[in-house]
Amino acid sequence: MIATLKKIISTKLSIFAIIGVFGLIINLSSFVIYLKFFSPAFSSFMAFSTAVVFNYFCHGKFLWRFDKNKILKYQRFLKFYFGYSFSMIINVSIVYFFQSYVENIVLLQVCGIIIGSLLNFFVSRFSYTGKLK
Repeated sequence: MIATLKKIISTKLSIFAIIGVFGLIINLSSFVIYLKFFSPAFSSFMAFSTAVVFNYFCHGKFLWRFDKNKILKYQRFLKFYFGYSFSMIINVSIVYFFQSYVENIVLLQVCGIIIGSLLNFFVSRFSYTGKLK
């Protein structure tokens, strides 16, 4: 039973990681495209949102294996999006406040993604355990 549980967990973690890598690629690719039309901060927000939509559908289809009707529930998407919103606020803020000081704006987006994700991890941990350690 423990071996089966470990296999399920490792498979889910692998799927989660693969979706995350593709989400990162989509975030950065769309960020570069959006920069041609919008400000860096708005492009960061749009790229984040594009990646979250991709992640939501992939998590529903491949990670949790929901059927189409469950995936297309508007309320479920809003919960997912707002769960990621802390990372988005950090990401967009970093791009907004540091865009004048950094020449490579895509690198700044990468930093925003990393810092936002790490802080989101600690916020999530605190909300479930009441501890930051």
